[in-house]
Amino acid sequence: MELILNRQMWYTSPPRRRLQLWIFILILQALGTVGSQFQRFANEPSPQTAVAGSTVVLPCRIINMAGVLQWTRDGFGLGNERQLYAFKRYQMIGSDEEGDYSLRISPVTLEDDAVFQCQATGNIDIPGIRSQEAKLTVYVPPAPPELTPGPVVKTTAGAAVQLTCRSRNGKPAAEIQWLDGDGRQVSEGVQYSTELLQDGHRQDAKSVLSFLASRNHHNKVFTCAASNPALHQPLTTQVTLEVRYPPEVTIIHDSDGYKEGETATLTCSATANPQKMTYRWYRSGQLVTGNNSTQLVVADLTRDVNLQDIICEASNEVGTSKKITRLSVHYGPSFRLPPQDEYGEMGENVTLKCQIDSLPDPTIVWINQQSQTVVGKGPRLPLQVTSNTVGTYMCLAKVNGFPEISGTVGVFLKGPPEVRAEKIQWGKQGDTVLVECLIASASARSANVKWTHHGKKVEIEPGRYEVVKDSTPHGLRHTLVIHNARMEDFGTYNCSVQNDFGSDIFEIILNKKKTLPLILILCVVCGGILFLLVVAVSVIWCAKRTTKKQKEAKSSGLPEKQVSLQMNDQNSTGNDSDLKVELDQRTGSSMSNKEADLEGWDKDLEHPNTPTYFSSNNSYLYPDAFTGIPLKINGHLNGNGVGHSYGNYADHATLVSTNANTPGYTTSPVLGGGLVSSSQHNLFPTYADYDASVYAPHHITPQETGLHHGFSPQQSNNGISNHSFKFSNAGSLPLSLHNNSNRISSSTTHTDTIPRLGIPVDPSQYIVPPRTQVMQGALATHV
Repeated sequence: MELILNRQMWYTSPPRRRLQLWIFILILQALGTVGSQFQRFANEPSPQTAVAGSTVVLPCRIINMAGVLQWTRDGFGLGNERQLYAFKRYQMIGSDEEGDYSLRISPVTLEDDAVFQCQATGNIDIPGIRSQEAKLTVYVPPAPPELTPGPVVKTTAGAAVQLTCRSRNGKPAAEIQWLDGDGRQVSEGVQYSTELLQDGHRQDAKSVLSFLASRNHHNKVFTCAASNPALHQPLTTQVTLEVRYPPEVTIIHDSDGYKEGETATLTCSATANPQKMTYRWYRSGQLVTGNNSTQLVVADLTRDVNLQDIICEASNEVGTSKKITRLSVHYGPSFRLPPQDEYGEMGENVTLKCQIDSLPDPTIVWINQQSQTVVGKGPRLPLQVTSNTVGTYMCLAKVNGFPEISGTVGVFLKGPPEVRAEKIQWGKQGDTVLVECLIASASARSANVKWTHHGKKVEIEPGRYEVVKDSTPHGLRHTLVIHNARMEDFGTYNCSVQNDFGSDIFEIILNKKKTLPLILILCVVCGGILFLLVVAVSVIWCAKRTTKKQKEAKSSGLPEKQVSLQMNDQNSTGNDSDLKVELDQRTGSSMSNKEADLEGWDKDLEHPNTPTYFSSNNSYLYPDAFTGIPLKINGHLNGNGVGHSYGNYADHATLVSTNANTPGYTTSPVLGGGLVSSSQHNLFPTYADYDASVYAPHHITPQETGLHHGFSPQQSNNGISNHSFKFSNAGSLPLSLHNNSNRISSSTTHTDTIPRLGIPVDPSQYIVPPRTQVMQGALATHV
C-alpha cells in the first residue's frame, strides 16, 4: 500500500478524495485475504516412460491445500493415505507442510502402464482441484532373438535360402535388422511382422530373410539384431552359411605383355567348395594333352598366338567352370604392303600410304627427304603435286621397345626414268666389287631395273651376285655386288631401267685396280722401320757425345779471356779504319811471353802435334741489332751511335758454317763457334798488335773440340785472295794471319816469348768487317 499511496498525495488531497482512497484500500485487503486462501498446484505430474522393473516418481505439490489429496490410476482412486496399503508398490512421498504428495512406484510393472492424476478436495468456500493426466508408459525388453533353421546352414550355390529371426515378449515389439558378414544392413528380401500377446501389452516380432545362395555367401555369417526402447544395446544372434559351389577360374599371366620369341607361363587359379578339382587346358579349341596341372607354358611366342583362345577348365563334384584368355604378344612394326609411289600431273591431289602392322599401334611420322622436315603424322599423307612436293618421303614407324622401320615413298610427275652413274668404276680381283647406278626422275621403285654384262643378263646367285637397293634424296641407288671378283667379271656393264612412261640405259666400265706385290709392300714397311731405328740410334749417340764434350770443356779450368775490339766509324774509308784486339788475362796470374804459342804459327806443318786452345766461361753477350763490330772513335766504342760491351769467349765446341752467298766476304771459324768475316771495302788497318802472353793450363785437341780445320787461300769475287778456314778431317788451326803458304803448320806448346811485331795486314786478312754478327762463343785470339 505504501507503494500506491504517496505521503504528499495523502496530505494534499481534499477530504472526499481521501475517503475514496480509504474505501479502495479496504477492498484490496479483502480480496488479498480471500485469494491467499485458494488451493493451487505448484507442481503437476507429466507423461513419463519407464522400463519394467525400474522406479518412477510422479510429482504433485499443492499450495494452500484445503481438502484431502489422493492419486487415481485410470480413474480409480488409490487412497488418501501416504502409505497406500492396498498398493504396496505405491507410496506418496514428501511432507504436508510443503504440500508435496508425489507418487513413487517401485518396481514398475506392466500394470503401471496407465494414466495417473493427482486430485485435492475442497470445502464450502474453496473448490477441489485436479492435476493434468500423466500417462506412464512401461517398456518391456524382448527375449533374445531366435534363428531358424539353425546356427549353421548348409546349401549349394544357386539354391534358395530362407532365414527366420524371432524376438518375443517385447513392449513395444522388437525391431529386427539383418547384417551381413561385413556389418552392412541387408534390406532386400526381408519380411517383418509382429503379434500382440494376450496381456494386450507385449508383442512378438518376426523377420524372414530370403535370397539365392552363391559362392560369395560361403562361410558368411549373418546376424539378426533385435532392439526396443527398453534395451541399451540390441540383442543379437548369428548364423553361418556353408555354400557348396563349382570352381571359379582365373587365368594369371606372368607378364602384361610378351615379345616374339619369348616364353609365356599361364597359371590357372580356381576357388571351389569342395576344393578338390581337376584341370584341363585348351588352345584354339584343342585339348592340350598330358597337362592336368595348373600351369601352361607356351614357348617361342609368335604374333599368331594373339588370335588363339586359351581355355582353362576346372571341375569339382558340384560342377565345371572355365575361363578364356588370349596372349598379348608385342611385335615390332612391319609393312603390311610395300610403300607405293604416287604419280600425278601438276595440281593433282595424291595420298601417300604407310600401312604398318605392329602391337601396340605404331607412331608414324612423314619426313620430306629433300628438306629433312616433318610434314605429317599418321598412316596417310595427303599432298597436292607441286614443284615443292615432288620428291621422296620417308615413312618412319616407331614402337617402344622395338627397332624403328622406315620406308621411302615418292610423289613423281609422270615421265620416263633416268639413269646416272660413274662411267669408270674400279675393283680388285678377289675382293667384293660394287657396281652402282642411280635411278632418278620418275619413281625408281616402280621401274624394272636390269643389269647386263657384255650384253648378257646378270643372273642373281647367292654368294656370287646380288643387288642392293638404297634410297637416297636423289633417287634409288642400285648396287650390283660381285663377291670374290674374277678376271672375267671386269669389263662393260649396262644398267637399264624401264617404267610405264619410258626407259633409259647407262653403260659402265668396270676396270681392275693394279696392286703392289705383297713382298714389295713388306720390304718397304721393313725398310722404313729399319730407317727409323737407325735415325733414332744416331740421334741418341750424337746427343750423348755432345753432352760429354761440353762437360769436359767446362771442367778443364782454363782462364777466362777478355776481348776488346776497337775500330772507327764503319762508315769511314778502309784506309782510315783500324782494328785493335786486346787480350787481358782475367785471372790473378800474369802470362809470360815464354808461354806464348804463337811461334808455332810460322813453322811448317812438320809434326802432327795439335795446337793449344783455351776455354773460359760461356758468357758472350751480343745485341740483336748489331750489324758489325763497333769502331773506337776518340776512345769510345761506336757502332751506329750506340756503345756495346762484349763478354768473355768460352765455348770451343761449336763450329759455324761459312756464309758463302755474301759477295766480298769469307768467313773463318773461330774457337768456340765464333764467326768473323772480311770485306774488301773497308777496315784495312796497317798493322795488328799482338801483345799477348799465353798461359796454357790445358791442351785441347781437335778431337776434344770436335773441330778439324784446314787452311787454303780463297779468291773473292773481286780477285782478292782471302784466307779462310776449310773444314777437313785432318789439319790444325792456322797460326798466322800473314802466312800465305798453303801449308798449315802445327807445333806443341812452348814457353818462348813472342816479340811484338808490326805486321802489315792485307785487307783480306782482316778478321771482323762491319755488319758482321759475332756469334756467341770464344773469339780466336791468335790470328
